[in-house]
Amino acid sequence: MQFIEFDKINSISDFFVKYINNDSFILSRFPNNFLLDSSERLLGKAKQFAHRPRAKRIIEQSMANLNLSEAQKLNIERIEKSNTLFVITGQQVGLFGGPLYTPIKIASAIVSAQKLHSKYPNLNFIPLFWLEDNDHDAREAADISYFDANYDVNKISVFSDELLNVPVSEITFDDSIEHIVIDLIDNLPYSQWKTEVAEFLEQIYKPATFWNDASLQFHNRLFAREGLLFAKASQCRISGAIRDMLIANFQSYDSAINLYNTLELQKSSLSKSGFNINANPEIINYCCHIQGKRYVVKQSKESKDTFTIADNEYTFDELKELMLSSPEIVSPKSLLRPIFQDKIFPNALSILGAGEIAYHSLLKEAYNFFDDEIPAIKPRASATFLLPKQKEFLEASGLTAEYFMQTYDTFEAGLSSLISDDFSESQFQLSRQKIAEAYLSLNQLLIEADPSLERTSGSFSYKSIDFLDTLQKKYISAQKKKNFELVQKYRKNKNFIYPNNKLQERSFSAVNFINFFGIEKFVNILLKVADKANKEHIIY
Repeated sequence: MQFIEFDKINSISDFFVKYINNDSFILSRFPNNFLLDSSERLLGKAKQFAHRPRAKRIIEQSMANLNLSEAQKLNIERIEKSNTLFVITGQQVGLFGGPLYTPIKIASAIVSAQKLHSKYPNLNFIPLFWLEDNDHDAREAADISYFDANYDVNKISVFSDELLNVPVSEITFDDSIEHIVIDLIDNLPYSQWKTEVAEFLEQIYKPATFWNDASLQFHNRLFAREGLLFAKASQCRISGAIRDMLIANFQSYDSAINLYNTLELQKSSLSKSGFNINANPEIINYCCHIQGKRYVVKQSKESKDTFTIADNEYTFDELKELMLSSPEIVSPKSLLRPIFQDKIFPNALSILGAGEIAYHSLLKEAYNFFDDEIPAIKPRASATFLLPKQKEFLEASGLTAEYFMQTYDTFEAGLSSLISDDFSESQFQLSRQKIAEAYLSLNQLLIEADPSLERTSGSFSYKSIDFLDTLQKKYISAQKKKNFELVQKYRKNKNFIYPNNKLQERSFSAVNFINFFGIEKFVNILLKVADKANKEHIIY
């Protein structure tokens, strides 16, 4: 296991590097990180939570189609205890488990919960995975990349245009999923676990299976024994739990403007400090689910007090009436999603990726607006996994994985320095001189025997040098082939370690690594990586 500082990786944002390095301004945006240092504060937060039966009901309904382990059953019963808190992470629905960082996130939540319980045995800490299936970006949920037997990158997609605006919770696989699973398995590199992987995927990915259920089944197979619980965002929406947020947000138009201005002010403040956060606050930061589709609530361009959902117009008061009377059709946009989550579950700690930490920096005052407080925030582990083939290449080439974590253009520009120089010209020229000198040294002897042999010697000398020229051409051709193959090896390893100028964890499906390590060993590796994670990227 090796460690690389995040500022050595070009795709890591400056914001995240400064967060990791305890920049005082950035940390001021996360005032409750010290919550984890106080048993009294944690116990107080646990006791203040008033909606435990609802939290338990949502989780039970979310996990209704899963085979539960004894650890999961025990954790579900613990939800209603007044000394129970959650350690929450989450992600959108992802095909074949989504990108590799999703199980890394989950492992980080599990290990964090275990460490907190060891530190505070009088408290229960339950790892919870929030599955964001209200999202209507089906394209993101439908795509995944993997590497095949030649370590080339392949992409799979189950997206179709008819899925536009359809929330992921409403989408099922069609008959094509069976062929997609077969093709994926056929293309995976050979391993002793390939049959297990095939059975694993074929049990989950079937026609008429909902995408969100498949995601839960995938991760449940990996982490059920660790007591991981799941909550579907769609189940949270259906519960109507967002009504409390809507009441605060829709007290008046001025109230909605107040929240918008608060978010914009914090975004502007961060921007002035050099941090451009990829989040766009709106007057109304919600979506409505109507007749099987999800629509963003948009402010009309003609009137600030008029809003549209699909093709329908509403005044502010009409919109308020619609949402408060039918909260089960309302889901928050991504910016307010963390607050919605923490209103439903007593959250001690959120495990987040770098981008999520950035937009959480806007939310301290928004939490206050909704009469809540931002939880402690901790980055997920970050890791690149090397297989023996890559480890052997790195050792033979004398390079580290870090070398390959540079932009493609920079990497290509440096390839020539990795290829051995061609010393053939000087060596072949020296051989030509020696041949000429050898024939020349015989001339006197040949002339004494027969003067005409001098001309014959010259002819043989020319032919010998001509043969040597042919041999040099063959050598150069062989060397070019050898160098080309070596260049291809460098490029292939670059594509494996840092595909598309991104960390491996953001590109490949976990299926690749399950195929290589087997399910049980892979989960143990993830937990080990999460346990060792601190403030650096891990090379395992």
